[in-house]
This record gives sequence, structure tokens and C-alpha cells, in this order.
Amino acid sequence: MSDAGVVRRPPVTRKSTNTTPAIAAVVVLSAAAAFLASSSPTASRWVDFLLLAVAGAIVALAASRAGDASLIWIGAVATLAAAPSWWTILAGAGFALALLSAAFRAPVWVRALAGALAFQALLRLPPVGPFGACSAIAVAACLPLLISGYRHCTSINRRRWGISIAAILVVLVIICSAAGIATLRAAPQLTQGADLARNAVQKAPTDEAAVTVEKLRNAERLFSQAQNSLQPWWVKPSLGVPILGQHVRAATVAATAGESLSSTAAATAEKIDGSQSLVSNGQVDISLLSSYRPIAEQAAQELQTAKREVSNLASGWLLPPVRQQLTNLTDELSSAAPAAATTAKVLRSTDGILGVNGPRTYLVLATNPAETRELGGFVGGYVLITVTNGRVELLQSGKASELNEALSAAAPKIGDAQFSNIYGRYQMDRYFNNVTAPADFSLAATAARDGFAAAAGTQVDGVILADPAGVAALLELTGAVDVPAAERTLDAKTVEQYLQADQYVQFEQDSSGRTDVLVDVARAVTEALFNRPLPGPAKIVSTLAPAVRGGHLMLISFDPQEQQTLAATGVSGAFGTTPGHDFLSVRGFNANANKIDSFLHRSINYSAEFDPRTGAVQATAQVVIRNDAPSSGLPPIVIGNGSVPAGNNKMVLAVHSALELKGLLVDGVATPVETHEEFGGYSYRFILEVPAGATMNLSYQLAGRINPGPEYRLDVSAQPMVNPDRYSLTVSDGEQFQASTSNQLDILKGEATGVVPSQWRTPVEVTFRPN
Repeated sequence: MSDAGVVRRPPVTRKSTNTTPAIAAVVVLSAAAAFLASSSPTASRWVDFLLLAVAGAIVALAASRAGDASLIWIGAVATLAAAPSWWTILAGAGFALALLSAAFRAPVWVRALAGALAFQALLRLPPVGPFGACSAIAVAACLPLLISGYRHCTSINRRRWGISIAAILVVLVIICSAAGIATLRAAPQLTQGADLARNAVQKAPTDEAAVTVEKLRNAERLFSQAQNSLQPWWVKPSLGVPILGQHVRAATVAATAGESLSSTAAATAEKIDGSQSLVSNGQVDISLLSSYRPIAEQAAQELQTAKREVSNLASGWLLPPVRQQLTNLTDELSSAAPAAATTAKVLRSTDGILGVNGPRTYLVLATNPAETRELGGFVGGYVLITVTNGRVELLQSGKASELNEALSAAAPKIGDAQFSNIYGRYQMDRYFNNVTAPADFSLAATAARDGFAAAAGTQVDGVILADPAGVAALLELTGAVDVPAAERTLDAKTVEQYLQADQYVQFEQDSSGRTDVLVDVARAVTEALFNRPLPGPAKIVSTLAPAVRGGHLMLISFDPQEQQTLAATGVSGAFGTTPGHDFLSVRGFNANANKIDSFLHRSINYSAEFDPRTGAVQATAQVVIRNDAPSSGLPPIVIGNGSVPAGNNKMVLAVHSALELKGLLVDGVATPVETHEEFGGYSYRFILEVPAGATMNLSYQLAGRINPGPEYRLDVSAQPMVNPDRYSLTVSDGEQFQASTSNQLDILKGEATGVVPSQWRTPVEVTFRPN
């Protein structure tokens, strides 16, 4: 900043016994006030305090010597930049003192005070522009003042300052060189360790335990080498260098966290190596489960600690590649930490679930989506088991229809008034097969519990659900089972096709034989599950996880604390909107009393326009339904019964949404629907009949509001079907904003678009930024 064109008062260079103490007081106060600022120029808080205090002192001292123009400049810049915060008052006071000092022969301590006040405001500027803008403004404001102050020093003082600055630069070069060498050595070790650890975790379900352990131990070694590269005493001073310090600290914390997590993961893999069977001869190994608890607790604690430490590393001073790697690591830890905490909670709950604290009785429902219900499929059979201190016994099994007569006679009250208003048409107090009518498993399980108690006189402590895809997952663990009533052996590859289609052809003329098959399959799988040796927990979890995510296996406990834990795992089939999120689920209920839904195909194209400023959403759900059923050539139980003519598929179709329905077109014709408020949102139902071989197009116009802000969040819940639904999404804003990132969708020309997995619940997030 040049002083040209400004009439300057010759600076006072002679020390005065009257002014020197005043200047010293201003310098000390400026240093103290700067010390208290929250700025973090380095990776060391104590160095931050020291640098800020020194900077506060130097600026005040330079202001006492500097020319009028540079003093007015720093005051003006600080006043404008601090608006509209309260610090504008402080900066304005400094600006006013600078003007007064230029107009009158004010004491030099007043000039020092003017500079000090402006500097305090510059240290506390409100956020403006991209990261670093505030620092750039502060430097631009202070630099002319420092240069002017230096020029107006005596020659001996200029020489002293020159020597000091040169010495500081030499030290900085030495520190940066040492840190650079250490970081260059550590960088490949960190990268290789992270890649190896990720690979070990991703391949753990398919790799041998020894292979996983070896990968994790090698990752631990690489992280340890990186940590050792960054630990020497001569690297420590770099933490006090702005920008460089943040990078060294990030690398050090990443290395420490990586070593700790890899070590814990390897120890866990060594302990849970699959060599010990969790279940054998109907007995769950309680002691083995108990031995896993401290490992799970340690893993959960270390992941939470690592997540907190890595999150604290966030800094705009990090280079984009480093910042992106830390963001990815934070995301991974944010996902892994809650999962580990949930695992620890589940292990703490196993004593109650497995009857250690008293016998437990569970009702197992065998469902089949060849005849749909909103939860998935109708209930064909059931199995009743009891668990006492980990010992599993099968009490009874039977056809669901066998309960109907006793159920009708008992006429139990199923659900509350709202439940009856929506689902009363399905007569769950007479037909046990229909307890899976609601899409939420907790409602279905409660209906099953109450209905079974009325029909069979037995109270149950929990309900388990398995459809053919769930049974296939269980058979992957147990191996094939003989089913005498089916006159064949079923395994994981053949059971779905048989239960959903082949059995109905085999027993076309013998309905009792067909229902005997359902009972035999349910009994055979249950007996195999608890009487054959099973692998360790890691293999069990990795095998069953896809079926759980797809809604093919579910478990509810009626103990509130246990259920809260189970719900966190996703195994409880929770359904409904999350407050502030958008929601979409298409569900069907077979109205034919046949198994025609094996031929049903649905595709859903959801286009949403979201306004981040208001949270307003305008959406269109295009639902295409295709019925591939033939009109002849198959048994009535498949394409007949309620289907008139044969092959037509009649259903109650429901769309669940967080938004209000503005209109529905079915093949271009406006169609009324039945609307209910449930599950935190809305459901829209109507009866639809799709002729054999036909395709129908439905268009739902929806509108409403969710939480405003840059994040659009949508939860998609797919009904478990014989032929999985296909959900394709397009999310945009229009002209004001454009999509920048998404966890599930691709970004193309400012829009988020793609196909999401057909599973029980898929959270979709799209981040928008202004055009």
C-alpha cells in the first residue's frame, strides 16, 4: 500500500518517557487479546496462542511507527470486512482513531491502539467467500502496515528485524525439509496400509480367516511404519508451521488410527475364525458368544475414537486430495462405528434372546410372495420353537390355514381403530394367512402374536419371518434338506423355484399335499438350522446379511430393550418415513387368492424436483406393471381362483409417500384412491386389475415439503417380490441449484440419476449447490 498522495505527519521516532509506557501497554493488551482469538493457523494449539499473541504485539508496534495511509487502510479494510458482526464496532473505532491521528498530531500510542483494534477485528471476521478468504483479507490489510512500520524504524532496528526474519526463514526451510522427507516416506505406507485394510474387510466374507488376518497384520505393519516415519523429534516442530502442520498432523492421526484399527480387526478375525461352530445339535454355544463381547466392545470404542479424531482433522488448509481422503475415511468410520456399536449391543442382548434368563418361545412364519401381501407374501405355514439357555427345541408346526377355524371362533381384536380402518378388510381375525397385510413387520408380528395366542392358546416372545429367498440363505448354512412330502431334496439353489412355482404344478390336484410340503419344508429347515453344525458368526452374518437387507428374513422381540437393539441391525422390518425425508414404497396385496404374482413385474421411475431454499418437492412416480401370466395351461391355484378370466391379476396396489397425492392417472385416465395417514406419511390404495399378458402405466403426481437445505434425502423401501422391483430415480432442482454429489446416484448435467438396489430400505442422499 503506497503512501503517495497522502499528507503525512513525520512519524515520531524519539522515545518519550511519557509515551513509551503507553505504547508498551497497548502492545501487551493487543497480544493478550489476540491470544484469546479462536483462529487456528497451525496444528498446535499452543503454537497458535503464541503466534497470535506475537502477531498482535507486532501489529500494534508497527502501527505506532507506520505512516497514515497504511494505518487508515487497515482500519478501513477491517471495518468493511467485519460487517455485519459486532466486531465492526471495534474495527470502526480503530478506523476513526487512524483518521484522527492523520488529521491531528495524536500521540503514537493512539496510533498503536488504532492498529491493535483493527487487527483484533481481522482475527474474528465472519465467514465470507471460499475458505481462506478471511485470512487473505487479514494479510492484505496488515501487510502495508508492517512494511510501513519497518520502513519508519531506525536503521539499527531495521537491521535487527532483517536478521530476525532471515533466521526465521532459515529455520522454516529446515523444518519444512525435515517434515517433507518424513511425509514422503509415510505417504506410500499410509496408502498401501489403507488399501490392504479395505481389501481385507471387503473380502473377509469369502476369504479364509487366515488370509484376512494376514492382510490385516500387514496393514498394521504398514501403518506402524508410517507412524514411525512421523514420530522423530525433528518432525514435531512442523506442527507449528501453518498449512504444513495440518498435513503432518493428519498423516500422524491417520497412521495411529489405522494401526490401532488394523490390530483390533486382526485380533477379532483371529478370535472369530469360523473354526468353532456356533450351533451344534440344537445348542447355541453361549460361552462362545460371551467371549466375543469384549472384542466387540473394544472394536466399537476404537472406531468411535478414530471417528472423533479423524473428524477433528477437518481443515480447509488441507490440499484437496488429502481433504478428499480424509472425507472418505470419515464416511467409512461414520458407517462402521455405529455398526460396531450395534454389534456390541446385540451381543449384550443375546442372553435374553437365547433364553439364558428364562425360556423364550418364538413363532416362525413361512411366507410366499407368489401371493403377495404388503409385507411380502402370504403366510403359508408356521413353526413354534422354544429356546432355553441356548437349547432350541421345535414344539409344533402346521399350516397357517389350520389356525383359521379356531381364530374365527375366538374373534380376537387385532390392532387399534386406525389399524382396523385400514386393514380390517383383510379379516386378520379370521384368516391367519393375512397377518402380513401391513408393510411394517412390527404391526404384522403383533397381529401374528395376538392371532396365534387366540387360535393356539400360546403366548410367544417374538416372531421370525422367512420367505423362500430367506430359506435359501438358511440352506446355504445348513446344506440341502430332504422333504418327504415333496419327494425330493431341496437346497439353496432349488428351494425358491420349488416353493414359488413348482410345488403348485406338482400338487395341482392335491391341495392337502401342497400344504403338507410347506409345513415339511419349514420343519426340515428349522431342524437342520439347529441340529447341524453351523459355521462361526462371521460366516453366518455374511451369508444372511443379503437376505436381511432384502426383507426376506426378519426378527421381532417383544422385549422393548431387545427390540430397540434388533431394530438398529435392520432385521426388524421397520417401515415408514423419517421426519424431514422424502419416502417412496410401492406395495401390492394379491386379491385373487392364487399364486399369480410369480408373473408380476413392476418398475418405478421417480422424478423429484427439490428446492433447497424451502424444502418443497414436486415429484412424479411412474409405475409400470406387467403381467406375464398366461391365460391357460397352469393350475387354477396359480392363474385361476379369483382371477376372472384366468390369468388376470387383481390386486390392491398401495403407494406410500411422504408427499401429498395431487392426482393419479391409470393409462391416462384419472383414478380415485383411498388415502390414509400412516407410518409418518401417506398411503394411497386402489384396486387394479392387469389382464394376462398386459402392461399398465400409472402416473402419481405428488407434492409436499421436507427439510430445507442443501441435502435432499429420500428413503426407498422395496417390497420383497418373486421378481424384484426396479426403482430408478432422477433428482433435480431446476435452474437455481444443481446436484453435486450423491451416495447412490450418478451426477449428470446437474441432475442425480440412477437405479437403486431393490432392498428393504435404501437411503438416498443428494447434495445441491448453487449454479
